[in-house]
Amino acid sequence: LSWYRTSQAISSGQTWHLQVKLKPPSGLRNFGLFDLEGWYFQHNIRASGYVLDSDKNSLVKPASALDFDSWREKLRVNLERYGGASNAVAMTKALALGDKSQISREDWQIFQRLGINHLVAISGLHIGIIALLAYGVSGRLWRLSARLCEKVAAPQVQALSGLVFAIGYAGLAGFSLPTQRALIMIAILLLSRLLLVNMQPYRQFFLALLVVLIWQPSAIISPGFWLSFVAVAAIFYVLHFSADSSTFVRLIKMQLVISLALMPLTLWFFQQVSVISPLVNLVLIPLFSFLVVPGALLTALLSFIDHPWIDLLIQGYFQALEYFLDYLALLATPDWLVIEFPSLTGTQYFLIFAIVAVGFLRFKSKLKLPLLLGCGMLMQITNINNDNGAMRFTVLDVGQGTAVVVRSGRRVLVYDTGGGDPAGSNMTTSVVLPYLRSQGIAALDTVVISHPDTDHSAGATTLLDALPVGRLRYGDRIAGVSGGQYCVSGEAWRWPGGPSFQFLSPALE
Repeated sequence: LSWYRTSQAISSGQTWHLQVKLKPPSGLRNFGLFDLEGWYFQHNIRASGYVLDSDKNSLVKPASALDFDSWREKLRVNLERYGGASNAVAMTKALALGDKSQISREDWQIFQRLGINHLVAISGLHIGIIALLAYGVSGRLWRLSARLCEKVAAPQVQALSGLVFAIGYAGLAGFSLPTQRALIMIAILLLSRLLLVNMQPYRQFFLALLVVLIWQPSAIISPGFWLSFVAVAAIFYVLHFSADSSTFVRLIKMQLVISLALMPLTLWFFQQVSVISPLVNLVLIPLFSFLVVPGALLTALLSFIDHPWIDLLIQGYFQALEYFLDYLALLATPDWLVIEFPSLTGTQYFLIFAIVAVGFLRFKSKLKLPLLLGCGMLMQITNINNDNGAMRFTVLDVGQGTAVVVRSGRRVLVYDTGGGDPAGSNMTTSVVLPYLRSQGIAALDTVVISHPDTDHSAGATTLLDALPVGRLRYGDRIAGVSGGQYCVSGEAWRWPGGPSFQFLSPALE
């Protein structure tokens, strides 16, 4: 709900009685872009709307002292006192509270280029690490007393401690859907130890998968669901087949196997992979697990204490985190870090899955190599562009306005760019450019802007700045756009082996 024109003080955890105007939730429908309606469905959001001006709008019940959302808001306000919208504060809120709203688009691009997006979101990795730390510390403390060990076995105390801290961390993160999935997986593992049930790892894995699907049937359409369970399966694979290896060797194998196992899904969901992701994660996963995440949680808790020494300690953590983020930005500078695979065919995806499957097979390398080479050759053959001159005409959903993409072979024409703010957020940024990138389009043959109304031309300068354009035509001059020519009736051109184009109007003198 949006609440315009209100002077009411609203806090998380409160219960309100409101007069509202509702409609079914909807989102733009475009290929290769974020599915907002799917997101609504997964989060059980069945309506959206706004609050009406009414005397009946009233506070029913204030936030409870034990309400998780109320505590999360207090922590958020406390953290923002130290840096407002700084990158370090934004990262700390993401790791401690699951609030990623202030992480900039530039920072997300850095994380994506390095292949570390999963380290920023509260996931099974972070909750598992907190549970593991609680498990280890509680075991050491419990074993200091022989009398306590005689009454209750240390593994049971450890499992209970890990479960309590895992639930607490998940609650601090607002019990988001990914957090719930991670908590279910960890709870099954810890409950088996708490109840002294000897269960094989693969049974635990499939039991967790079953429980998650019963608890969240819609999770099956979430990329995070598939990425999480495939990563866990890869970890079990390494632990099973590398039991005799040293810890260091197993860590290296684990990173390589996880990267290989996630490659097909990463290509399917994001059409790109990070070249240095395995190496970067090998260093950053321990760093995040044992320094950054515990530091973020400790900083959030210490923010409740008003003392000069505490303030100095928190400021020191934020400064160190700023230096760390600057280093990541520098590391992500080279263009070759990310390889994009746009517009892969179904056959190519199948062959990528086949290559990964062959890589996991446990047979002699003499048989592996020919199979890998064969799959690679088939993938290259299916990549041959058999251009027969056919034209693809795509009308993008940009709400009010127009944005059309015409393709034939390697040539592309864009007609209008949708609406929005020419100097800020517009449909070119959120729809047109992401669609072009998802299709592997890096240059445009022609751009035509019908007229300068903002619902047709708002993103013109954004598009022209982002991609090289061979021909620019417009119905009238557009603010901020240089070069190009007016559309003139009779002007025509033809793409080699493809369609012909001709302007029908206007007839300028």
